[in-house]
Amino acid sequence: MQEKGRLPEQKPAVTGSGLSLFGQAAGATVEEALNNFIDQARPGDYIALLAYLEENPQTNDALEKIRLNLRDRTHLATTAGYGPRYLHSTGQIHKGGPNTGLFIELTQDEPDTVQIPGQRYSFGRFNLAQAQGDFEVLQKHGRRVIRIHLGDSVKEGLAQVNRAFAGRP
Repeated sequence: MQEKGRLPEQKPAVTGSGLSLFGQAAGATVEEALNNFIDQARPGDYIALLAYLEENPQTNDALEKIRLNLRDRTHLATTAGYGPRYLHSTGQIHKGGPNTGLFIELTQDEPDTVQIPGQRYSFGRFNLAQAQGDFEVLQKHGRRVIRIHLGDSVKEGLAQVNRAFAGRP
């Protein structure tokens, strides 16, 4: 990122309806892949929504709907936090604690409007780099993790994710 001002390309495992899934995503459709990921849950697990998204009331509400839907569906503890802030608290147990988490990282297209002084990249690009770095570390620690890239429509992307998780009991 330093030299070219952009991130290495990653190939999504599944795409559709404006969403791209990375990591442990297996299925013919986005909905099937999301549900297959959640179907890995076992008693004693927890689900963590790791949101590298713009924090605002609309996004807070959408994340809460997804979190509650997943809690009610799986009967597991669920958490939601904004990255990179959560990395300094719960992020430590995600990587170093017992392997009982299912991690759903959520990212969005990052506007490149505010450049970091003296750098070839923006704050938005830097945030996405932090998300990708956290994702890779979770993978290296053998954690069950999926990244859902919502593209440029966070509102519609989160609604689609919630509909997918609501599709199965």
